[in-house]
Amino acid sequence: MAVDPKHQLLLYVEDEKSVRTPVAEMLKHAGFDILLANNGVEALNCIATDDGHIDCVVTDVRLGRGSTGWNIGRRARLHASTMPIVYTSSSTAAEWMAYGVPMSELVIKPFRPAQLIDALSSVAARVRAAIPPVVRRTSKPVALDSAISLKTGSRQISEETI
Repeated sequence: MAVDPKHQLLLYVEDEKSVRTPVAEMLKHAGFDILLANNGVEALNCIATDDGHIDCVVTDVRLGRGSTGWNIGRRARLHASTMPIVYTSSSTAAEWMAYGVPMSELVIKPFRPAQLIDALSSVAARVRAAIPPVVRRTSKPVALDSAISLKTGSRQISEETI
């Protein structure tokens, strides 16, 4: 299932302006609302002050000032456990296995716009699939079949022979 960028706020973290500007424009053109962070300090501030509006994060791994992209991914997942995270880097595929958050993606630079959108779609679908279904309790009592009894003292359910 593809990610629908409409009305999604994407935190994009990139310290190199020559990369940040065209990628941010491409993401805007794809339909995302973009929150830009020029370095790790700005990214961590965006995450810390977010009140649930950031939907996904794309972060470079090696950032000039402040934190690394690995730490930004971990902080974002602590803030919102189902946040899709995509890392971008030119040379850290081996490190991604060790430092990247579970159910994240790594896109190697240079990349085509479609690669980044595909990575966002892939990680969003995997995160959604990993979320257990919500179990809701009903306010009405549930009637059990009369042939089934629940023995609360022994924590066993038994079926009586009819």
